[in-house]
Amino acid sequence: MSEGRPQARPGRTEGGPRGGDSRGEPASVRWYHRLVTADTEAEEQLGGARRVASGGLRLMAANALQSAGDQVVNAKTVLPWLLTLLGAPAALVGLLVPVRESGSMLPQAALTPWVLRAPRRTRVWMVGATGQGLATLGMAAAATFAEGLLAGVLVVTALAVFALARALCSMASKDVQGRAVPKGQRGQVTGIATAVSGIVAVVLGVALQRLGQDLDVAVLAALLVGAALTWFIGVAVYAGIPESPEGPSSDPRGGRRAGPDAGGQRRGEGSGPGARTGGRAPGRRGCGTP
Repeated sequence: MSEGRPQARPGRTEGGPRGGDSRGEPASVRWYHRLVTADTEAEEQLGGARRVASGGLRLMAANALQSAGDQVVNAKTVLPWLLTLLGAPAALVGLLVPVRESGSMLPQAALTPWVLRAPRRTRVWMVGATGQGLATLGMAAAATFAEGLLAGVLVVTALAVFALARALCSMASKDVQGRAVPKGQRGQVTGIATAVSGIVAVVLGVALQRLGQDLDVAVLAALLVGAALTWFIGVAVYAGIPESPEGPSSDPRGGRRAGPDAGGQRRGEGSGPGARTGGRAPGRRGCGTP
């Protein structure tokens, strides 16, 4: 008898966020459950703890690498400094933020049909990350071999390509996370990558501040090359994420796309003339609102 002893919450391992008895678990599972709250029931629905841990750890690493690269390809700090050192016109410096922000948002409507046709969204993210890495190398090359107006135009053009590739990553990332990590752990996975990004931002800021007058184009170009490597490494990490392409996925513009159990009817409803339609017109498919 164990009167008075509180029972463990169903679906979660006894022992709190770090899990209970981890003996016999693979190292990846132990490390994953040290970073996020273990949820045995939800993890089993996605293929088991080992599969979820593999996907979750890879998501943390890839997102952290991308966030680290973002701190270097920053349209508000590093890139304006670079264009100033290159002697580019002030008008081009003023274009950096609009190109970076609008270039990653406006193309999403045109790219959505292609993304929705992709059975594996990991590949979409990998294409986008590769594009970001190549665009960042283009900025480094422009800084190394050009100057003045030409260098400014080349950097802004490469930034536009970078933003377009970033749109692909943004559209695919939510679906990949939804197919690899239980709902209750997704925010924790994202939070760890954000924390790493903050640490990189502080370290980079302190390093640039200490360089001071010694900071030149060669140093910034080297930083851009290092940032490009973070995306290429991220692609290799992301390739190993176990993804279930048959699961329901979200419309990249918002809402949900119909999956195996989605449609004009809800699970458990009949299909006859008198069946409930859930407020939808008969015969319409239950797609998300753009």
